[in-house]
Amino acid sequence: MIALAFLASISDDIDTLGTAVAKCDRPVVNATFSAEVGRRSDFMRQTFREQEAIVAARRDLSQRRLALRSNAGAQAPGLAVLDNEGAIIEDRQRALNDQRLLENLRQESMDQLRRLFLQNCAPGKN
Repeated sequence: MIALAFLASISDDIDTLGTAVAKCDRPVVNATFSAEVGRRSDFMRQTFREQEAIVAARRDLSQRRLALRSNAGAQAPGLAVLDNEGAIIEDRQRALNDQRLLENLRQESMDQLRRLFLQNCAPGKN
């Protein structure tokens, strides 16, 4: 699950950058934008690994469900356990989707602030 502290840090980062852009604070802006490429790359690697794990868990669950259902004497408790595991996997997927949504919004905000900085803070303009 996404921690509230993580969400607050994203907002704080965007607010801090917004203030630096408004002041044309080149050292703060340059440092933030320089770190952005690595941050985006790290996020993509982490989300890929998590999505890969979710897909593997879904595949495994599907195979176990099929095996249990194809058994003529399948018992409801066994299916209930698998249904619960399925719900946990779906919760992980929703959490990952939420993280992607927030990251996309953060990236759009960063890109917009970059454009604003370039437009308003060109060397010799401030």
